[in-house]
Amino acid sequence: MLAALVLAAALTGPAGADSSARNAAHRTSRAPGDSLTPGTHLPRVVKLAETLVQATRIHDPFSTETVQLIPASVAHTLPVDRVSELLALQAGVVARGEDLHVRGGRAGESRVTLRGIALNDPLRGSPMQVPLVALRDVELASGGLDADDGGALAGVVKVRTADPGERWGGALEWHTDARTSTHYDRAGARAGGPLGGTGLGAVLSFETSLDDTWLPNLRSAHRERILGGSFGWRADNRMLGDVKLATRPADSRWTLELIANRRVDRPFDPAWSLDGYTTPCLDPDTCVRGPGFSPVPLPGYSRYRAADHHVLTDDRRALGTLAWERLAERRRLAVTLGWLGGRSVTSLDGREDYSYLTTDRFPVFGLYDSADNDPFHVYSGDEPYYRKASSNQWTLRADDQRVTARGDLFKLGAGATYDDVALRDMDFSSPGLGIDSIRAYHAFAPGGWAYGHVRWVFEGMVANGGLRAEYFTPGPQARSQRFPHAARGVGSVSPRLGIAYPVSTRDVFSMSYVRVQQNPDRDYLYDNRASITNREPIGNPALEPATAISYQAAEKHVFGAQWAMQSAVFYRDLFGLVGARNQRPQSDIPLLVYENADDAHANGVEWTLLWSGRHSNHAELTYTFLEARGTQSREEGVPFGPKLQARPQTIGQHALAWDRRHTASLSVFLERPGAGSLSWSTLVGSGLPWTPAPRRELVADLSNENTERFRWSEISNASLRWFVPRVLRNVTLGLDVRNVFDSRYDVAATVDGYPNLEINTLYDDYGAYRAETGRPGGAYWNDRNGDGVPGWVPVHDPRLIGPPRTIRMNVSVTW
Repeated sequence: MLAALVLAAALTGPAGADSSARNAAHRTSRAPGDSLTPGTHLPRVVKLAETLVQATRIHDPFSTETVQLIPASVAHTLPVDRVSELLALQAGVVARGEDLHVRGGRAGESRVTLRGIALNDPLRGSPMQVPLVALRDVELASGGLDADDGGALAGVVKVRTADPGERWGGALEWHTDARTSTHYDRAGARAGGPLGGTGLGAVLSFETSLDDTWLPNLRSAHRERILGGSFGWRADNRMLGDVKLATRPADSRWTLELIANRRVDRPFDPAWSLDGYTTPCLDPDTCVRGPGFSPVPLPGYSRYRAADHHVLTDDRRALGTLAWERLAERRRLAVTLGWLGGRSVTSLDGREDYSYLTTDRFPVFGLYDSADNDPFHVYSGDEPYYRKASSNQWTLRADDQRVTARGDLFKLGAGATYDDVALRDMDFSSPGLGIDSIRAYHAFAPGGWAYGHVRWVFEGMVANGGLRAEYFTPGPQARSQRFPHAARGVGSVSPRLGIAYPVSTRDVFSMSYVRVQQNPDRDYLYDNRASITNREPIGNPALEPATAISYQAAEKHVFGAQWAMQSAVFYRDLFGLVGARNQRPQSDIPLLVYENADDAHANGVEWTLLWSGRHSNHAELTYTFLEARGTQSREEGVPFGPKLQARPQTIGQHALAWDRRHTASLSVFLERPGAGSLSWSTLVGSGLPWTPAPRRELVADLSNENTERFRWSEISNASLRWFVPRVLRNVTLGLDVRNVFDSRYDVAATVDGYPNLEINTLYDDYGAYRAETGRPGGAYWNDRNGDGVPGWVPVHDPRLIGPPRTIRMNVSVTW
């Protein structure tokens, strides 16, 4: 929208200018590719704008921002299931599962917005999802950010949803593997159009996916009969909905939009995989032999399916926005009110019931060096954990953007937020240690920001400058936490400077300096505990916003009407990040506390080549070189070590867990009207780092952190579509293949072994196994048959390996 305003002002020229004069100025331009001489006036910049605007995926040429644009024609044609998979194909992004690391930042250092309203949970920063069928376009701004983009150290993802059309239309689609691989089904629907003579239009979108994933599905099937069908939760269940009402005049418009998410995650853990009959004591009189397991019924044994005793998470989110926007010839004024709410429950059945947290239902593990059982599997009991979190965030913002006749731009805006968060976390995995097992808080706090940004066009050069002020406070509850702190707020000011210079009628070169602050997520601030284990550090209300300083040099180039390229070189310095450090209170027992103690830096090169053809045909090739180093990858620190003693702390910087040096992606969509289409995506990356660990030893320092590397990885996805002719010409049949070449790549070397007392908690057994043997899959050290000769017992944990190839069918109908 803003780019369109700027280009419109530049192309129309000063008020009252004669069109023939403008055309004459264009005719006197140099041939394409010639450099612009010093003192070049506005007509040269207009020529550049006219050339660049032909490439629809090149961002505003006068901006110093680096932006990856993903229009609906791309989002709806590539073989992806979620918005995060679209972003994973963009330059500068490293994907680890659903976590996206932009330009070397942590996953929580990026923000997702809709009309400037954040979709990120204020507790831990995880974003809610938008239905793929509802998308109009997606925009990833990662470098040289203008002052209106704030509150995110790494980047801002701007999501825009489809608007109502002049007539009713829609689409319906269904994807399934027909139970041939992971029991996958995804259905989506969208319908939109005018609402009679009311002057309103509506768009309704819905998407649901049910998938048992490639991991073993060991839980009991709980199904219900609804409308003659049998329904039940699978391993990964997602339901997304979007309802949008909007007035139709373009100059002044009201928009009301509601988005709802629900995800039920029933995870797999090989420790909770026994399925049969167990007894807590093989010798009931003394119980020195530990528990027993049998696949068939035996006297004294009870039926036990361990997967049913492993907790699951039911997460629900909702977003509501009410926006008013007025567009004039050279002005855009917008006011938006937004509410973001969420509730997440982790328990045995996803309900708000923690009655299972009793000592008689504590998980029972086997013994070390025993021929009767093992210390890895759970033989009885429930996972001793319960968590309920809720949050509400209200946001009100106003933005005013103006463009002068010669292309100068002025942006002003301000906003306020109000957060209300609550948590009840119950961890009963350490009985008898005299620690606080319940973490609870309820806190609320305001916040706000204001910004101003100026773009000045003069003699063929464009200068961008801005200033952003933000206010953060932990709220009045800061005084009542375990580490009390004053409730006063913290103010910060972030400058933005940039220069864009058109070096030819096809090229624009830019340089920028940006300073960004990001407030700490609320869950790191509050805590009522006094004595803890090291699994969850104590919250600290004294935390302040973290800072990133970023430098960038970028170029945007157009080869012609169909080809374009953009590239960037960047360096980012981050400090004041949230990290865990040892503290010694009066009792002289070390406590792990969150502090502004971590720092990091990232530098790299991004390159993107774009092609746009006829009939929505398109292709994109990207390459990223990245070096990301820092003190810690996780805010909580390393997950291994003693529960109560001081944990080893980082010395200097090392490769972060997402330090992927080389990443390349290719995405292609080719369509033959009336016949069919082919879409393809390939993502190739060099190996991610992992940490070798010593066998059964407490780590004294972190000098080995992320010093080893996995092999290169590759994953390709393909989709074939056939347009059914004649009678069913609105029907499309398709075939999707995910991971075409069945590449089995490493995604991790180890996992958190909670609630085991030693395996992958006190010691990193998986990391030590891989360091000694070079084999993936994980193992634990044990004398399996009790002969006095211990060794590695492989686990073959499938969570450490990427998913195999899957084949799905689909059918869609449009009208």
